[in-house]
Amino acid sequence: MIISKLLFWCTLFLNESVKWMEKIPHAIMQGISITIFETWMIYAVICLFVFFLIFKKKFYLYTSLISLIVVLTAQSVQSFFENSQKRFIVYSVPKASAIDFISGKKNILYADSSFVNNSSRLLFHVKHNWWNSGLNENKIVENNKEWSGEQLFIHKNFIQFCGKRILIIDDKFSVNDVSSENKINVDFIVISKNPKLYMADVAKVFSVKEIIIDGSNSNYRIQKWKSQCNNLGIDCYSVSENGAFISEI
Repeated sequence: MIISKLLFWCTLFLNESVKWMEKIPHAIMQGISITIFETWMIYAVICLFVFFLIFKKKFYLYTSLISLIVVLTAQSVQSFFENSQKRFIVYSVPKASAIDFISGKKNILYADSSFVNNSSRLLFHVKHNWWNSGLNENKIVENNKEWSGEQLFIHKNFIQFCGKRILIIDDKFSVNDVSSENKINVDFIVISKNPKLYMADVAKVFSVKEIIIDGSNSNYRIQKWKSQCNNLGIDCYSVSENGAFISEI
C-alpha cells in the first residue's frame, strides 16, 4: 500500500508539473526535427564536454568539438537536399482529402476546409512531415479553389505541378462529361469523396500512370475500384491501406 501510494503521488506530481510547464510562454517549441544519428551525436557532444569539465583533459574537449562539427555538417547536407526537393504527397487522412505539393522549402497544401481548420488533425497528419522536410513557408489552398503559381497550377479538377499532370475525381466530377477525340494523358488520378465511378469509364477517356485513392472514400468503394484497376492493368494505390502516397519528382 505504501509503494502504491508513493507511485500514485509521484505520477500525479509528474502530470501536474508537465501541465504547469506547458502553460509557461515559449515553453513548448515546435518545428524542430533531427535524425536519430544527430540525436546520438548531440548526446556525445554533451557527455564529452562534461568529461572535459570533470577530468580536465583536452582529448574530451577536442572529441566534443569534432562531434559538434559532424552534427553541423549533417545539418548542412540535409538543408542542401531540402532546397532541391520536389514532392507530391497524398496524405492518409480518415474521411478527408489532403494533398501536398512541396518544392524546396516551400509547400502548398490542397485540402478540405474542415480538415485545415482543425488544428489538432493538421498537426497530427501533416505538420510533422513539414518539419521533417525542413519546410519554412507553408501555404494552404482549400479544395475547389483555384491557384496559379510558378510551379503549381490548379484549375477546377486539373492540377499541374512541376511538369506532372494530376486529375482529381470527386463527387462533383463526371468522367462522362469529358469529351476528347484522343485519350487525355495524366500522370496521376486522385479519387476523392466517394464519386460514382467505374474504372472502365476512366480508362476510355484518360491514359493514366497511377490511380491514388485517398482517405475520404469508403472501404467498400476502395475495394471495388482496386479490383477494377487490377482487371484493367492499372496501378492503384490506397492511402487508407498503405499510408501516404509520396512521389519524388
